[in-house]
Amino acid sequence: MISGPEQLLMVDEDRYDQCREAIREWRKSSKTDERLREKAKIARRYLRELQSKSTAIQPALTEQEIIWRHLTIYTRNKSMVRISTLMAGLRDARGACNRYAKTGLKRPQKAHGSWLGTIGYLILLDHIGKCFKPSGKQRVEGSEIRKALKYFTALDKPQIDAICALRHAFAHDYGLYNKPSDPKRTHLQHHFVVCAGNGPIVAIQKKWEGGLDGPVSADQQTWVNLERVQELVEMIYRQLKRLAIPAANLTRGTSK
Repeated sequence: MISGPEQLLMVDEDRYDQCREAIREWRKSSKTDERLREKAKIARRYLRELQSKSTAIQPALTEQEIIWRHLTIYTRNKSMVRISTLMAGLRDARGACNRYAKTGLKRPQKAHGSWLGTIGYLILLDHIGKCFKPSGKQRVEGSEIRKALKYFTALDKPQIDAICALRHAFAHDYGLYNKPSDPKRTHLQHHFVVCAGNGPIVAIQKKWEGGLDGPVSADQQTWVNLERVQELVEMIYRQLKRLAIPAANLTRGTSK
């Protein structure tokens, strides 16, 4: 019997011993007896299957271990790399925005205002809002990206609305405006100008009226600094890692 903390693999011990003995007999033989060769071949196949099953059985992880692996771990062997989808998204978003893959810091003398890379960061907010919640905070309603921004930042509602609207505009048609058809969602109606470098993460003067027949006046344009959006998500990721030690500060969220 092969055992772990949570699961047991039952083994026919007589058959196990017989297989080991068949292999020993073949090794000691002159290697000309076909009967011994076939017995050893069958024995090796059985032991390989047994080893595969015992390797696949892993003890149950604690919630702390699950959270920490989600935030940090990947495993590698000769043919496969296993990595959490959060870490895969962070790696790819960093690469597209000319940031170092391991730290998220900006590469010097490079442009960092990638739209495509920023979409990756915005999608990670969806992921974080679905998967994590600080233990001391009340559960909030709304989309996953809104949850992430409420749980882990001090942004006000207009700023959160603007970032959510930019995520819709970028992800749905790679555009610079978001005009919901639902009249109850006009808080997400924005016409954007995006930039990089210094400046606030979001700058709003007046609400865009939604007209598309002519130029949008400057005071109805919402400015979003893409570098600041990226840095906001990097800050949230660092916060998640701090909260995960001890794991009592962070719980797995839910989309419900």
